[in-house]
Amino acid sequence: MNKRFLLIGLCMAVGLLLTMIVAAQAQIAASTSSKMENTVPVVNFSPGASFAQEALNVVLDGQIGGTATAVALQGQYAYIGDGSRLTIQDISNPAAPVFVGQTDPLPGAVKGVAVAGNYAYVAAFINGLRVIDIANPAAPSEVGFFMTTGNPQNVAVAGNYVYLVDLFNGLHIIDVSVPTAPNEVGFFDTPGEPQDVAVVGSTAYVADGSSGLRIIDVSVPTAPVESGSFDTTDEARGVATAGNYAYVADGFSGLRLINVSVPAAAFEAGFYDTPGQALDVAVADGYAYVADSFSGLRVIAVSNPAAAFETGFYDTPGEARSIAVTGLQAYVADSDALLLLRFVPPVLTPNVWTHGGPYGGVIDNVVLHPVTPTILYAAAWGSGIFATDNSAGEWYPSLITPIPERPSIDPFNPQWLYSGSANRCLRSRDGGATWDEGCTPASAPTWQYPFRFRPVTHPAIAGRVFLGLSVPDGPATAGHLYRSSDGGDSWLDLTPNLPQVDTNVTAITFDPLNTARIIVGTRDGYVYVSTNGGDAWTQAARPDTHIERLAVNPFGAHEVWAVTGGTDWGAPHLWRSTDAALTQWEQVIQASSFTFHPTISGTIWAASGGGYASIDGGQNWDPVGGGLTDVLDFAIDPQNPDTVYAGTMRGVYKSSDNGQTWAEAFTGLSGVLPNLGLAVSPINPDEVYAAANGRVFRSLTGGQAWDELTTPQIAEARPHMRLLAVDPAMPTRIYLGDSHAFAVHLSDDKGQSWLTAVLPLPPGATDGGIWCVTPHPTIPGRVLAGAGLYGTPGQYPGALYLSQNYGESWSRINTGSISGVAAVVFDPASPQIGYAGTEGGGMLKSTDGGTSWQPLTTWTSGDNVLAVAVHPTNHKVFVSTMSAGQGIFVSADGGQSWNRLAEQPTTGPVWELLFTQGALPVLYAGGMESGLSFSTDEGSSWSITPGLPAMANVPSLASVVVGDQAVLYVGTSGGAVTPEGNANRWTAAPVVLGSGVYRQVHAAPNRVYLPLTIRS
Repeated sequence: MNKRFLLIGLCMAVGLLLTMIVAAQAQIAASTSSKMENTVPVVNFSPGASFAQEALNVVLDGQIGGTATAVALQGQYAYIGDGSRLTIQDISNPAAPVFVGQTDPLPGAVKGVAVAGNYAYVAAFINGLRVIDIANPAAPSEVGFFMTTGNPQNVAVAGNYVYLVDLFNGLHIIDVSVPTAPNEVGFFDTPGEPQDVAVVGSTAYVADGSSGLRIIDVSVPTAPVESGSFDTTDEARGVATAGNYAYVADGFSGLRLINVSVPAAAFEAGFYDTPGQALDVAVADGYAYVADSFSGLRVIAVSNPAAAFETGFYDTPGEARSIAVTGLQAYVADSDALLLLRFVPPVLTPNVWTHGGPYGGVIDNVVLHPVTPTILYAAAWGSGIFATDNSAGEWYPSLITPIPERPSIDPFNPQWLYSGSANRCLRSRDGGATWDEGCTPASAPTWQYPFRFRPVTHPAIAGRVFLGLSVPDGPATAGHLYRSSDGGDSWLDLTPNLPQVDTNVTAITFDPLNTARIIVGTRDGYVYVSTNGGDAWTQAARPDTHIERLAVNPFGAHEVWAVTGGTDWGAPHLWRSTDAALTQWEQVIQASSFTFHPTISGTIWAASGGGYASIDGGQNWDPVGGGLTDVLDFAIDPQNPDTVYAGTMRGVYKSSDNGQTWAEAFTGLSGVLPNLGLAVSPINPDEVYAAANGRVFRSLTGGQAWDELTTPQIAEARPHMRLLAVDPAMPTRIYLGDSHAFAVHLSDDKGQSWLTAVLPLPPGATDGGIWCVTPHPTIPGRVLAGAGLYGTPGQYPGALYLSQNYGESWSRINTGSISGVAAVVFDPASPQIGYAGTEGGGMLKSTDGGTSWQPLTTWTSGDNVLAVAVHPTNHKVFVSTMSAGQGIFVSADGGQSWNRLAEQPTTGPVWELLFTQGALPVLYAGGMESGLSFSTDEGSSWSITPGLPAMANVPSLASVVVGDQAVLYVGTSGGAVTPEGNANRWTAAPVVLGSGVYRQVHAAPNRVYLPLTIRS
């Protein structure tokens, strides 16, 4: 309180002096008004005419001389605090701003300004709120005011209310529905010294000086209440909001990025320490613009809050105090001038692969190191295993494989790790730094069926490992169970000893009281028990279909718990059996996994929805706090049990208070596989969108940083879709197909908001969705959508839809009976010709730009069509298929005849085909576990693309040519790359790439350069 009273006294003295100066200025202004009627009181400079400044990716478009204390924007006008006046400038041409009008001197210096409609609201130094009528910008005038008792610093307006922060008197809520009679209706005294405010909906975010960020619920203006806070490192001076984040200009601690999605549990998601003193901040399109005092303007890329980085700056001549932004234009109120600056996003280095996420992933397993719990392993579906050695502070890719199983660690030698994937066992003997396939049994079956390998280490015998093999489909006796006593170097096949009702072993566990007692579960839900280490087995009771996980409670009665169901078998459920013979099972709760507390008997955590916990052995369950969603697994630190980790559909979250609050913990966790489509703007190669597992991400920095968009539900239903597109004729329009409904979602603001267009149902359809969306390349407004119906597994009838008005309404095309449509493309050289590939029902062709379609009777293969690409100039059509005769086929006569390429890029499926434009078109093929291949001779020969892993999963590609640049985006699961080029991902390599989107830029259109090096 002493500090506050001292500051109040000082302010009153200074205020008295300033009031005298302002009064004197007013007298002078009045005496010379006749001389100034035709004089513009500010000077407009052309760029560079006044002073040259150091800059990076920011250019000076114009400037307005004189001291500027605050700035706000509306339409074509900038409203500038110019001493004690509010000056209005026309900035429709930033290079030549034009003076429009100004107020008479106000009774206090302009500290902050906000504009709405016909009024500007000014925070006037020690003279409260001033209301300015700006209906006539050439003659702005004060029409009302409201006096506060302290020192107004800044102001925001929302609806009929103005929110004014006073340095010593908190937040004032003022009703301005009658502008001539402002009336305070609410007040909240913050604990610090409020200096800025931003209002979104019913929430006010206050930069509260030494008390950091305060979050105020103003849904009832007459009774504001604090709903959350975060104490920043230094002095919170300015605040702006976007999405789930508040961006705080924190004085000498730079920019702080605060996640405010749960106000009561706000936390710092990232920061960037600017070189000066951050005084104000504005946010637009993935960038934060910071007024950084004597360090000028700093532009920070914030699409990935955990990895914010500076991408531009401009050293203004004086002290940068306030900022307003529209698009890429920044208006900086500087002590020497108002600077009209323009940010030019950097162009990435040609011929170099770059990567910046997106981060997170579907994390269905989190495993703690048995000795050092600061080391964790996380299995990301579609990508692989990631590791951290600092309690999830930062992750790095360890093993890249599309279907990673739960890591199992040898308790006697924790450097030995085991995992599995489709058709192989994987092993590391250096803590996950490198992996090999040496633990795959020589007798193990291969690709006759897609087997899943699940190794589990024995808890009491060093080097002993059990390995279960199972197939999702296929014979019940196709599976296997193996035992190794030498760490996986050799194996004994125990399968003949199992009951032959089902040998597809999916889960293995050990009795902590008798480690010779082993329990296994199978694909079809059977449970087998061995009491002699696996040499003989008896069949126990069957709880349900498909055993996904088994474990014996280490406490109490040591009952057996099981998870049944799972991703391939419907909703998962948790069961338990309390008798030693496992003759009966009791269903407990719906959950995908369970975790016993390591130190407290009877406490169990269940992964379901936002998570549940029981403290009475599973009799009763309570929801876990903190706002978690879609939890798949929990892990609890035995040395610090208040520390809990959650694997979710979005990434890893960490709690330090026993699950009461949670924070994102996936910095570096690049486990997002963009398997539902990539799309890039036709006019801005830095604007790219990626869809993965029901989530949509956006980058406005060429893939250097990403933010997740809030979109309608697009849950994945098929392994590969093309749900995203940007319209070539109206680049502001983005299309998002709904994979679980006959609907296409539309956005005209880069994915911030969406409208939904509903498509007519095919006859008899009850369940289905959109599989691909393709705008026509040359006919404005025309968009095609392919659909598939769900029902009988392996049978997917489909439909084709047409829109003639940019997706706002649709009609079903009469194609007769067809299969689900997975790909639609048009011939670049003859855009009236189009091709559609279906799942099991052949190919369709259009010769009228997509309005009508006919089956290609020459296509005789019944295989699923995965991708279609057409040569840019010679009309050749390339088609990749999956099934018995899978491969790439080509037609040189418009689909009248087809030939399978003599040389194939891979023996497995090719998810995506793409031609780049140029004098020498390059055909790219993205395969399953075969990386990205390219051909410069129309598929006669193939090479692995340098700089990317040779064994990655590549389900999506996108490219664009803008000016003299061609940009290629690749969605991949990642892998390992050696300095010499590509390598098997289990070979030691200096660079291991995680999942996500990689970008490469090359010259266009006359020359195509292939990537040469990798930039980590």
